Amino acid sequence: MTFYKAVEQKDPNAQLASGDAPKDAPAAAPTPSDSAAKEAKDTPPAAPDPATALAASSYFVQVAAVSKEDDAQALVDALKKKQYAAFTTNGSATDRFFHVQVGPFNDIKEAEATRAKLIGDGYNPILKK
Repeated sequence: MTFYKAVEQKDPNAQLASGDAPKDAPAAAPTPSDSAAKEAKDTPPAAPDPATALAASSYFVQVAAVSKEDDAQALVDALKKKQYAAFTTNGSATDRFFHVQVGPFNDIKEAEATRAKLIGDGYNPILKK
């Protein structure tokens, strides 16, 4: 069974059998600690991310998503000079963009007010949850 077929399976306990393993030998299911250790090994350590520091009910205003970290940091610095609580985040290992965001906001009205202010400053921001 290929990885892609295993991902499509609905059963979370389904096992991915190796093509080299004998058909009568049971495939070993990965334990949660094994997958967590592999994930920790594959991802580099990162600075604390304000986006993950708060609960999932927080709102953010995304100002840009750029491919160069230097460009993202320059934008963050410019936003901080204008008194915005700006930061940069990289969503995941597969995401090649650096997201420049302002926030977090507990109330959607606060996030929308900040978005309106950013529009007035010449940006084209979006609201994210």
